[in-house]
Order: sequence, then structure tokens, then C-alpha cells
Amino acid sequence: MQGIAKALSQHGKRLRLAVLQHMNKGIFSWATLISRIQSESPAVIIPHMGLENITVREILRAKGEAQSRAVYWCSTTHLVHEAVKHMTANNVGSLVVLKSGDDKQLAGIVTERDFARKILLPGRPSEETRVEDIMTEENKLITVSSNTNILRAMELMTDEHIRHVPVFDEKVVGMISIGDVVRAIVDQQHQEVKQLKKNDSQQADLRTKKYTTISQISPGHVDNVTPGASRLKEYNSMTPGSIG
Repeated sequence: MQGIAKALSQHGKRLRLAVLQHMNKGIFSWATLISRIQSESPAVIIPHMGLENITVREILRAKGEAQSRAVYWCSTTHLVHEAVKHMTANNVGSLVVLKSGDDKQLAGIVTERDFARKILLPGRPSEETRVEDIMTEENKLITVSSNTNILRAMELMTDEHIRHVPVFDEKVVGMISIGDVVRAIVDQQHQEVKQLKKNDSQQADLRTKKYTTISQISPGHVDNVTPGASRLKEYNSMTPGSIG
């Protein structure tokens, strides 16, 4: 129950700094991030586990990628225009890039940011530029595994100034974004608040039962006599002794 509180106590400052650094360095717009979080809501909410216990595997499972092994990809020889259409159609911000050929080896990733910086700003024609010309190459990739903790994943994204990270378990099994990580944190906080409210309600009920007032207890039969009256009656019935 105290997992979130403990994790935020230990890592809260780092999480706040991570988001601020992303915003200050222009890596993403906050409005865009919130919009994406709302439009890419996971089919399954991660159960209340505590941030220190949540790994990238849980994020992939919530997104449905763990079951389907779905990874959106394109080839190095695809045109940038085709890659962007593929991203838009699937409402994702990045694609895994595979080498052309039968082996389909990992070549890198291409993101919306690559498109904006290397195509839109310089005015290059996306219909004539290949993905391999703007992608982040495999030897420069930052990756995580399914067992990586989400706090560590956010730390990597912040330190390396990136928004998307491939999940690599001997082969690419998925992709996570900064939006995925933030969504997982928000979900856990929401569930923690619900749990705390539930516990407070239960404790309030216990206090009500424990401190039930006397007026709420069914009174037993009590003789309606004045205190001390019984002893006074006994004293008066005694025979006086002789006084010399």
C-alpha cells in the first residue's frame, strides 16, 4: 500500500526534474504529451504494484505489445513520407528501422523528432529522402530490456534527451515512450489515492464502532434509588446499643 509513497519519497525529486528537463529542452510539448496520453490509453491498466516494482514489461503488457509482439517498423529503404504515414495511421511517434533483406536485422529507429528536425526545418522533400538518411543508427541507440524499472527508463530518457526507447530482449520486442512512462506513474498514483481513501473509510468505521457511546448501548435493569439509600436503610434498622 505504501509503495507509491515510498517510491515518490525516494525518487519524486528526480521524476519532477526529469519532466522539467524534458520541457525546458524542448524535447516535447506538454500539450502534445497529454494529448498522446489521452489518445493512447492502454487497454489494460497496470495493477497497483508500486513504482519500484513496475518494469518495462508491465508497460508493454498494458499497451498490448507483450501479447501480440507487435512492433511498428519500416525498412531503411522506405521513403520518409511512407514512414510518417505509417506513424500517423498507427498513432505512434516512432518506428523501428530494419535492414532490408531476409534477415531483418535492427538498423535503428526513426521518430517524429527526426522528421521535424531533418526534413521539415531544412525543407528536404520527404518523398525523395530515405529513412536511413535521417534515422538514429543502431550503434547510437539507447535501449532497455523488459526487466528495466520504469524509474530507470525515465532516467535514461532524461539523461540522453530522448522520447522513445526500443525494448531489446535479444531482439526488439517493443518500444516505449516518455508518454508511456508518465502514464504508468499517473495510473499508480491514482490507484494509490483510491487505496488510501478506502483505508481511511475503513479506519473511520472502526473508530465509530470502538467509541460507541453509552447512550447507544441497550441499558440493563437498575433500581431507581438514590445513591447511598440502601446503606442508610440498613443503618436505621439496626438496634441501638446501651450507653453507659
